[in-house]
Amino acid sequence: MKINVFDNGYAQAYDKPTVLPAAPEAVPPLTSVSLVRVIHNEADYTLVTADYEASGELRNFHVARANSGKIDPATDEVSYPLNSRDPRPEKYGLPSTLKIDGDLSRNGLRLPSVRESDVATWLIQFHDFGKLIHQQQLREDVPVSSRWLKPSVTEEEHTIGPECDSRFRQQLSMGLPTTGY
Repeated sequence: MKINVFDNGYAQAYDKPTVLPAAPEAVPPLTSVSLVRVIHNEADYTLVTADYEASGELRNFHVARANSGKIDPATDEVSYPLNSRDPRPEKYGLPSTLKIDGDLSRNGLRLPSVRESDVATWLIQFHDFGKLIHQQQLREDVPVSSRWLKPSVTEEEHTIGPECDSRFRQQLSMGLPTTGY
């Protein structure tokens, strides 16, 4: 599981999830978390994503610059071995570990500050390996909007989904990462 950034020339990247009217009564286990930050610069935007294991460990970090809906080809993407440290994510206000204990939506997050003042942040929680997604927009580390999403399922996913889930569960049982690939 990981978040990718595409420009508006890649129509296949547009997933059309179903927005649920409310939080489901039974929420499956949290399997990963992503943070997305959109930083408005003078002439363009910096798009930053970070993917974390359910344990809170950073596994993937991606930076892209965009202007007029087009991604600059010079992007920065880094995958991390577990328990590694890198100062670059903090430059964009992304912690090297997330404290995931209890309900992130109620407790909010304490994120490092970003020098730019025009920053939009989203916390995306993936449950049951992405079968249910909780997306929240944060302002000053506190949720200001929230929605629950059910991703669309392709024919291919009906076929390979059970095998992927089995492998994810096997990786988890062995203490191996499932995020950032």
